[in-house]
Amino acid sequence: MIKKDVVERYLRANGVHPTAPDEQIKEVLFSAKWHEDDIDTALMVLREDPATHETHVDSLHKVFHSDERLQPETISALLGIEVDIKPPEERQRSNRVATSSVMTMTVVALSLSFVFVMTAMWYLKMGIFYSG
Repeated sequence: MIKKDVVERYLRANGVHPTAPDEQIKEVLFSAKWHEDDIDTALMVLREDPATHETHVDSLHKVFHSDERLQPETISALLGIEVDIKPPEERQRSNRVATSSVMTMTVVALSLSFVFVMTAMWYLKMGIFYSG
């Protein structure tokens, strides 16, 4: 959860007053690689009424009671771990075997089969190795 005093201290450390215009605050947070939703939440927390925490509740409902899908960056920020979520198209592309790999496997399999059959014919004195 984003706390007001943490955001204020971060802004002051970067030379921006918490009452600065939203664009200036967004610029500082964006340069620190904050996620867009976190920047919006930080702005709401900065502008909330300290007595009622009305905006604070709205931001909680945005995360926990929303029908929208969360972005991977948001999940990473909430969990504190790196989440790599790929769209289905990318997963299918990464699971496909390249044509050159299929051709290489086919040639190797056919070569090994040919060597095995020729060795068996030689050992059993059959086919072209029959002298009879």
